[in-house]
Amino acid sequence: MSREKRTPSRFPLLTYQHPSRQQLNQATWLLVLSAVLWFISNYAPQPAIYAGIGISGILLGLLSGIIALLKRGAYIRCKEQAFTLRGPWMYTVNFSYSRIASVRPVQFNTLFPPEEQKNRYRRDFAKLWTKTAIVIDLKSSPVALKWLRFWYGPYLLLPKEKSLVLVTNEWMALSRQLENGRLAWIERRKARAR
Repeated sequence: MSREKRTPSRFPLLTYQHPSRQQLNQATWLLVLSAVLWFISNYAPQPAIYAGIGISGILLGLLSGIIALLKRGAYIRCKEQAFTLRGPWMYTVNFSYSRIASVRPVQFNTLFPPEEQKNRYRRDFAKLWTKTAIVIDLKSSPVALKWLRFWYGPYLLLPKEKSLVLVTNEWMALSRQLENGRLAWIERRKARAR
């Protein structure tokens, strides 16, 4: 089996994976505690209040759990003509390889220094700060950058630049697939020009 066939076709985006694990744990605890509160409301002096709080907590826990699961579905996939970016809300954007100016590996904490981040992100990304990120410098974007920031959050794009920041476990394989896709696009363009 060749090495290229063993590389994954989807690369999960860790900037969504790590926070979603914590959120899923919190949602599970909220569900358990709310269910206990709802159950013991039958024995409380004012059962309607405890039951209402319990049911509200259960609904909030379910919503939080669904959001955490959606975040875990974020990935990048390299295809023949383009690469696809799927965000935490199932919002998908296709980028043609013609839009790539360059692909480079950079350590995540040099792009977003932890000491300059909010406490919540510092804690959520504790395992990510030392990871290598792939930065894709773009010539253009199929979607306005403000919409990408809105749908994908603050860590997808470099501040004040047209560059995607992607943190995955297999950054070398992703970098190779992106570069191969870009080079294949250049070759196809040269072949058409002849």
